[in-house]
Amino acid sequence: MTSVCVPLTTMPRRRPAPLLPLVLFELRLAARGHRLPAATALFALLAGAVTVMGLAAFREIGIGAASPAAIALLQLMLLVPTAFALVQGALALQGDREGGFLAMLRAAGVPGSDIAVAKVVAVTLTSWTLVAAGLGTAALILAGSVSAADLAGYAALVMIALLTTAACAAIGVLVSAYAAARHQAVTAALALWFVLAIGIDLAIFAVAPFVRVGTAGLFVVLAADPLEAGRVLGLLALGADPSVLGPFGTFLRATLGIGPAAGLLVAADVLWLGLATIVAGIRVGARRG
Repeated sequence: MTSVCVPLTTMPRRRPAPLLPLVLFELRLAARGHRLPAATALFALLAGAVTVMGLAAFREIGIGAASPAAIALLQLMLLVPTAFALVQGALALQGDREGGFLAMLRAAGVPGSDIAVAKVVAVTLTSWTLVAAGLGTAALILAGSVSAADLAGYAALVMIALLTTAACAAIGVLVSAYAAARHQAVTAALALWFVLAIGIDLAIFAVAPFVRVGTAGLFVVLAADPLEAGRVLGLLALGADPSVLGPFGTFLRATLGIGPAAGLLVAADVLWLGLATIVAGIRVGARRG
């Protein structure tokens, strides 16, 4: 009986699954959860309530001005979807890891980068459902109450909310890539959201009187916080005056101009989105468990 030796180089290799089917699978998985409908309904209710309370201001000066109603709507659409995106992203890999599905994907040759990208896309799109529901509700309430000229300002706020939410989704997946368990991932995500939403502002105000950071240093501080970058972007889009824009936003606008300052802040959020996804993919590919 003769044996046939087949060189390893001629043996067929398993090809990793394409990225698109993995993304679609992750989207279906994310849509099955009970958190998405509840969060979507809650955010739509909150956005509707804020819009109704500020309806008189919107009718008088429109949505393209930095009225208290417009600023409240901006804060709401930055804080709630980003919190949801961070928590959902932080949980994105935990179930797969605990159930063995992540190990199965890695054994099948799926790169860690593809897994991370699929998770970020799925969490981003499901989190955008909140933005669409909330701002869609606000748009329905405002229909007929604001002029067509305000549509550009409203569209700018929508784009800022989508970009900031996407950056936070990627950061959440990065947290998930390093977390050891669900409770650790959720705790880290909530703590990080608090720091991004409030803590960095407090730190800047505490340090600024004693440290001269300059334009470059101030931009680095703002760029380190995607929520703060989104807030300043939104206020720039609303044409806020210095009393509303704050000292840091006012300093950036005065030294760089509205266009360059807005462009750099957009680039900062895009950089967060890309770098967090890349690092999460490297971590998923290198991690054993």
